Amino acid sequence: MRVRKNNIPVGFWLCVAVWLCTTGACEDKVEMSAAPDGDAKSVEVAVSLGFAPEENATNGDNAVHGGKSAHRQVSGNGRQAFNVEHQTEAVSTRAGEITTPDGLYALNVFQFDQSGTQLDANGGASGKTFYQSGKINAGSQLTFSLTQSDDCQLVIIACGEGASSPSIGDKSLADLQAVSFSRDVIDGIPTSGASQAQMNKMPYVLHLQHVKVTSDGKLQSPDIETTGAYDVRLLLKRLAAKVTVKWNYNVSVGGQQYTLKQLLLQDVPLYFNYIPKPDTDGVYPDIMEQYTALETKNYDVAANQSNGTYSFWVPANVRKDNPAVSSDILRIKANASAGSSYLTFVAVNNADIKKKFNYRIYLGNEEPANFSIKSNTDYIYDVRFTHTAIPTSDRRVTYIDPIPASESNDNLVPTANCFMVAPGGAFCFDPFMFRRVEGGVIKDIPNSILKGWAGNSRGGIKSVKLVWQTKEEGDTGEPVMGVVNSDIDHTNIVDIKGVGGFNLTVNAATAENQCLVYCRVESNTTGGNGLIAAYDANGAILWSWHIWITDYNPDPLGNATVTEPVNKRKLKFTNNNCVQYPMMDRFVGAKMGYDDVPILEVDRAKANGLHYQGGRKDPFPGSYTTEAKEYIDIETNAPTHGLLNLYGPNGYSFIPRKSVNSNVSVEEASKNPLISYYNGSNWCSSPSAASWNGSAKSIYDPCPEGWIVAKTSNYYPLFKDNAGNNNSDVYEKSYNLADGGTVLYYDVANLKSTYFRHTGYQSNASQFAYIGMKVNVWCRENRASFVIGWEASNGQPFKRTGAGTDWYSSDAHPLRCIQEKE
Repeated sequence: MRVRKNNIPVGFWLCVAVWLCTTGACEDKVEMSAAPDGDAKSVEVAVSLGFAPEENATNGDNAVHGGKSAHRQVSGNGRQAFNVEHQTEAVSTRAGEITTPDGLYALNVFQFDQSGTQLDANGGASGKTFYQSGKINAGSQLTFSLTQSDDCQLVIIACGEGASSPSIGDKSLADLQAVSFSRDVIDGIPTSGASQAQMNKMPYVLHLQHVKVTSDGKLQSPDIETTGAYDVRLLLKRLAAKVTVKWNYNVSVGGQQYTLKQLLLQDVPLYFNYIPKPDTDGVYPDIMEQYTALETKNYDVAANQSNGTYSFWVPANVRKDNPAVSSDILRIKANASAGSSYLTFVAVNNADIKKKFNYRIYLGNEEPANFSIKSNTDYIYDVRFTHTAIPTSDRRVTYIDPIPASESNDNLVPTANCFMVAPGGAFCFDPFMFRRVEGGVIKDIPNSILKGWAGNSRGGIKSVKLVWQTKEEGDTGEPVMGVVNSDIDHTNIVDIKGVGGFNLTVNAATAENQCLVYCRVESNTTGGNGLIAAYDANGAILWSWHIWITDYNPDPLGNATVTEPVNKRKLKFTNNNCVQYPMMDRFVGAKMGYDDVPILEVDRAKANGLHYQGGRKDPFPGSYTTEAKEYIDIETNAPTHGLLNLYGPNGYSFIPRKSVNSNVSVEEASKNPLISYYNGSNWCSSPSAASWNGSAKSIYDPCPEGWIVAKTSNYYPLFKDNAGNNNSDVYEKSYNLADGGTVLYYDVANLKSTYFRHTGYQSNASQFAYIGMKVNVWCRENRASFVIGWEASNGQPFKRTGAGTDWYSSDAHPLRCIQEKE
């Protein structure tokens, strides 16, 4: 805030403390002791509101004088690939530019006590929130009612002209902090050269965390007697931050020239929130919220090598500082706070487009330890790329010289519909084979279903591609399969070669021993999931395989519980003298399995796993959080809050969930592993044709080699009646809604337990149900499940295993796998 002297006309300026905390969360906070509340009567308050000038991420002196920051790095061959200068714009470059609205549009005023309960800011006439439609000129006097209080909070939001929801309505502070909106409105405002009508749509916000409302209608600091009173104008801050990057790229390595082809701003919060909700460290938004990647629009990066510039509007993204980072060259993934936003430059070798440099620049102010982006702040970076050698010592740069997945890859593994592979791992397999146990004997059998489809009019397997992948942590982190060479060339991740000179470019593969599919996944990730597929001569998918990227690698042989090491853990259920093989400690596709409730929500989310329609081999993304929700409507073309997102082969393009209201043949469903089908109780037009049931592992079974979908009877030992009857008692260690799951003893004699995450399930084409409330685990028999969780109708725990008349094969549930053989 700008401090002004006491000669301002009465009624235009307000008495409040210097540096009251605003939308920058807890910055500029004054420590003070709260006095007891007053008599809570309503008083009339006159205010004058204006717009705060945007701040700059450089230090105060540079911001005033319009110069460059002194914080810079020295470039050097082989050590540093680039240097970054933090800049402010010279005042002369801003002359005449429209940077604020011409008034406050759709003004909402909220008053809260220190617990976040809403007080009366409207005199009780129409709710507690003061709302003024239309335009209020900046600086004009505005009068509204507030509740007299010795220490309250005040939130003022100007939503912008034409806001879709101009009147936010009555809300607690926590509810207001949850209000978000799409970035479409702000994306429609040019970052420079905006018209007045365009800039009028920008929201502006002010949050005063400690205010005293006096009986005579004045606003003061609660500790006015000790700090004194200062007349200040209430200045609202621009909701968006602006990130501008300028660059000069001139790189030649070994006589080969490189050209910039792409600029991305990654791990950016997906939505704008009017009011942040910081955690105890002042960090927001939460890492469990949704994030996205921004691309340049209508801008030719390649045509602007030597003098490029581009700007983005971004939401605030405040992360923890890392004091260990003392220079730019240490601003790398390993040192950045989780969820930190960063710029990615991609440069391509002019002679060989597969060879690339990937440069990463984390955002923040001029302090190397800082990784935060704050509202109403301009971040201006001038980046100079000048290296003449591969900068092997600069870990901000990745040099990509991909080899085909088939090269130096002779790790032939048995074929299943799911392959477990560690980050950086490589393997190959015969797509026309399938391994399972028959009569206690391990057998490799031809996949007769795939051979039949390939041998018909579809022309056999001609190519392979990556279909989708997840990121390491929900919407943040690295794509776990990797980034393909190009839209049409995926050979660095998945490749196919004929056996013994068989030429797939001339003849397609139609049977076993004709070809091998090769796969190599990205290293240096914490794991996740992906899907690769084989395509027919017409470009349609013939068959697809789930790639479970994980360090989890339990032995599919041996008949005992293994608890250490964790990545080998498997559980032999022993309650009630049960006799069965060990089971995995997690759902298929989960990053982690637990023996108790993880403390952090981000860790609990690692137990989610993927979901399956009954009898299908192809996985679908499940939920990601356990915010208890009976129903969530699924967005058709945008990410849905609370659900896991899939990303494309380029590593950043969001893939929307796809559902069709019909039932189809197994072959049609296999052509479309991204589509979930719903029509009545079945997704399949011939339900008996697609099933996991039987004593031997089904050709559609989604478990890795050596494992099979567990039967209902495999869950009986968790129930005290050893039959899993409806709502019968279980060997329960821990359960409540806040846990995000249930912990059950599988070996009560030795107090050994396992955590079942309440993932909810996709119940139809447009809804996900019971997230955080229950989990329905598919069993091998048709429509059979193990259920644990909370029954919404009566608010009581619910447990059952057996044939599920409540569950349709079109429902998408998680599952666990049990060993096929001792």
